[in-house]
Amino acid sequence: MHILYGVSFNPPTLAHEAIIKKINDLFKPTKIIIMPVGRSYTRKDHQANIDRIKMLELIAKKYKNVEISDYEINNPFNGTIKTLE
Repeated sequence: MHILYGVSFNPPTLAHEAIIKKINDLFKPTKIIIMPVGRSYTRKDHQANIDRIKMLELIAKKYKNVEISDYEINNPFNGTIKTLE
């Protein structure tokens, strides 16, 4: 099972990491894909994308099954529903 965990991560927090740990404990997924949103229609004060990615890399390296996707950061904002399609 693969799980996509998409949220702004603005900035990534200990709570985000706790959710990743809980997902691993409950579901034992093969892969968790962390996907920070690029542009949000409700937030105007995002941390720089590269900074959010670097902070997420610090979390991801603690888990063998966690990877980071920059898909929404590198594409025009269409909403996560379009990403899932």
